[in-house]
Amino acid sequence: MRAGSSYRTWASGAAGLLVVAVALSGCGSAKSKSSPPPYLGSATLGAGVAMPDEAATLDTLPAALAADGTTIVVGKSTAPTSISVYEDPRCPYCMKFERTVGPLLAQRVRQGTVKIRYTLASFLDDRLGGTGSANAAAAARAALDAGQFPLYHAILYANQPVETEDGFTNERLLDLASALRGPRIPALNEAIKSHRYRDWARKSQEAFTAAGMRTTPTVLINDHKVTPDAVKYDSAAFTARLDAATRG
Repeated sequence: MRAGSSYRTWASGAAGLLVVAVALSGCGSAKSKSSPPPYLGSATLGAGVAMPDEAATLDTLPAALAADGTTIVVGKSTAPTSISVYEDPRCPYCMKFERTVGPLLAQRVRQGTVKIRYTLASFLDDRLGGTGSANAAAAARAALDAGQFPLYHAILYANQPVETEDGFTNERLLDLASALRGPRIPALNEAIKSHRYRDWARKSQEAFTAAGMRTTPTVLINDHKVTPDAVKYDSAAFTARLDAATRG
């Protein structure tokens, strides 16, 4: 069953008015049947690249590969609050989470109060066909080497193709990399072209599975899973949950 929101419909009155109730879920959920609309971005560059609103902040954030070799950590190691995020680049609910909560997280990381631990999955390639999730995960890993992971990661979600389309091709990932600046961008482009980190993407998917994850996005604050799902797509509710965790 494909990812998205589950729907209930019923007729109302003689006019037969159709009412649709949307229950937010996630990619890989047994309840999911369709996808939220794609994010169109707030600004576009040449090659049709939409930029996230928080791009200037993301461009300043530190990122590093954790000792396990698959987790990418954004923020200072001394940050008191840890957020673990399990995502698949093709998952539209991951896009919804990033566009809803991403600006808040970027601000908290910049303040030094939060660090984010990303595990990038690619199970939607197997479910939907293609290699887009693995391609995007590998490109994000290459962006880490270029010192550009936080911004490139956000650009992936700001330009996410329709879930059922295998849109994260090498050519598109190179288009998205054109929005980045810095001396290591040529090396990033070469890594994308050569699929340098495809084996890393496979290992990252294995880490996702080994952690017992089944749906994306799965989000934990200080090792406590964020539930219900609706909190992940409501900026005010997520802020309240994060503030409560920060206070201890």
